[in-house]
Amino acid sequence: MEKYKNGLNPLNGMNKRIGLALLMTALIIAMLAAPISAAETVRVKVDNGRPYYGRSSPPLVKYDAFYYLYGDKISWWQGGAKFILGTNTPEYKVIEEFMLALPSKLGIKVLAGELYLVEGYVKAKYVFDGIIQFKNYMFVDRGGIVLVEWEYGTGLNVTIYSKTTINASASQIEGYGFADWGLHKVGEWKGKPIYDNTPTAYIPANKKVLIIPVEGVVMIEDYRRYEQYLGGGPTLVKLGDRGRTVKAGQIFWDREPDYWLTYDDEGLVELWKVDNWFNKAVLIWPTPHEVEVSPAR
Repeated sequence: MEKYKNGLNPLNGMNKRIGLALLMTALIIAMLAAPISAAETVRVKVDNGRPYYGRSSPPLVKYDAFYYLYGDKISWWQGGAKFILGTNTPEYKVIEEFMLALPSKLGIKVLAGELYLVEGYVKAKYVFDGIIQFKNYMFVDRGGIVLVEWEYGTGLNVTIYSKTTINASASQIEGYGFADWGLHKVGEWKGKPIYDNTPTAYIPANKKVLIIPVEGVVMIEDYRRYEQYLGGGPTLVKLGDRGRTVKAGQIFWDREPDYWLTYDDEGLVELWKVDNWFNKAVLIWPTPHEVEVSPAR
């Protein structure tokens, strides 16, 4: 009886085949159990849906520069916020201390008697391009407005008109940035680099990303004393493991403060949801109820 063939024991060969099959099965199970490998980063562009005016056929897509924030969770709303700070808050006291010291800073000396503050007002307007933060909230815009109003003995209001507001304490933000126009390398051909100038962000794959375009406003309309814009508004999307072009959309948006937050020395005490169209406000925390309010501006 032939026990060996080609110098191999048939039983040993069978054991090896069984062992190889088991090894392949184990590898398949491990691949299924582990998440599918994805690209580390993906490219993101923003399309505002407006063609270039040129001779190209078909017309080239109009891309936008944009700010972005990414992470596993992003809690946000479209519009700004108003912070109402009492006289016992640290923010109010900062301005009060400055106003109390202002006469001496100006060179006024008290030679006899006393000099004291009885009435005071501060109003300052700032414009921001980028991402700013106040309290636990982040604001993103190009041409956003910060309005600071302080009155001695009354309180301090900080109103931020912004394209979008992010609740940082309720979010898991891992990074943020700005995608602007400018040449960047996208590949090579025959050993030579290929460049593109389209605003592009490189964001970790499989993350949520909030896109805030800064261009492409098609129309501005003034409704009931506040501006309403048509064109690239904020957009939240979920990325996969491949690059994508985000449609900024043709939607109406505004910068009005959609929430009012009231603070005392212990922190947040009231949270209001504001309807700037009908000048209504609803106290949503701690005890919900609705009231009429004056216009936001």
